Amino acid sequence: MNTCKTPLFSYILSLEIVEEIFSYLPLPTVVEVMESENASITSVVRKRYYSNVALNFGEPPCEDGYSQIDDEVLSMKFSEFEALVNGDTFDQLHIEKFLIDVQMDFIDFTFLHKEVFTKASTVVADVVLKFSTNPKDHATFSWD
Repeated sequence: MNTCKTPLFSYILSLEIVEEIFSYLPLPTVVEVMESENASITSVVRKRYYSNVALNFGEPPCEDGYSQIDDEVLSMKFSEFEALVNGDTFDQLHIEKFLIDVQMDFIDFTFLHKEVFTKASTVVADVVLKFSTNPKDHATFSWD
């Protein structure tokens, strides 16, 4: 699929309809379309790509430590998410579901910095906190 030169259907359909179509595509397909030279299509696809984000504190998303995707969810490292939030186009996104998965045996756990969390909250619709801990261990969580 040569997405760089394919106008897709952006000249036939409105961007709202194109956005709705992309919302049903699996993320690996969306990655292929992100290479489009059409700025409008790239913006719509980028919104879909970042629509469901999982942050994993404790173990990296995959062995090499980079983001990984399945059909619906983009798993990111904390540092990658902070870089995304501090980027110029972050405010154009809409994150429908933001999963924060904390491995409680991760000793150096610190939550998102105040500025990052405040900025992220402007584009996040739903936040899910998941704590994975051994039932024998005592775990304390503090927003501070």
